[in-house]
Amino acid sequence: METQWTNGELTFSYMTESHMEAVIAMLAKESVCRHMFFGPNSPEDTRGYFGPQVQQIAEALEKQELPPVHDFVIHETKSGVFVGQCGIIPVDFAPDNVLIGYQFDEPFWGRGYGYSAGRFIVQYAFSRLGAFRLTGDCMGENLGSARIMEKCGFSPEGRQRKHWLKAGERRDNLLFGLLREDMDEELLTRWQAEFRALP
Repeated sequence: METQWTNGELTFSYMTESHMEAVIAMLAKESVCRHMFFGPNSPEDTRGYFGPQVQQIAEALEKQELPPVHDFVIHETKSGVFVGQCGIIPVDFAPDNVLIGYQFDEPFWGRGYGYSAGRFIVQYAFSRLGAFRLTGDCMGENLGSARIMEKCGFSPEGRQRKHWLKAGERRDNLLFGLLREDMDEELLTRWQAEFRALP
């Protein structure tokens, strides 16, 4: 069962317990969580959210099955340094519709890693998981995340006004979607070829 993929620059691996401390440290930072609806997280909060998912992933992979949720950690391929995390999670009561997300530690912002993660998520969800629709969102002021999704082919689908309560303020939520039928086949094939599985 394949568990790691690389495009030469970044390596994406299914999250395991051994990755938990790096994710905990990243999501405890105010700077990382500034434009997200959650955080900064306590270690207990992060472990409480990811712990059960990591367990589900481990149990599925041990059986050589696709996990029900898909949490990946991201490392620089050459250095092995942890740079962030991304995920693909099924949307309840909406078959083949998945919610996508990504977070990067502050030292690695502005390097194009978000766009790489977006390409990985899109090709994995459509090609490996057979998704029909990808759903994404971000807080209204998170223009960087909005640009990543649009660059990956997502269409803006609306604004939920004052949807989130963050640091005592009501914040807008921007909605994005990408349908399999709208995905350019040549581009998807190119992105599939970009990420090769590691032994």
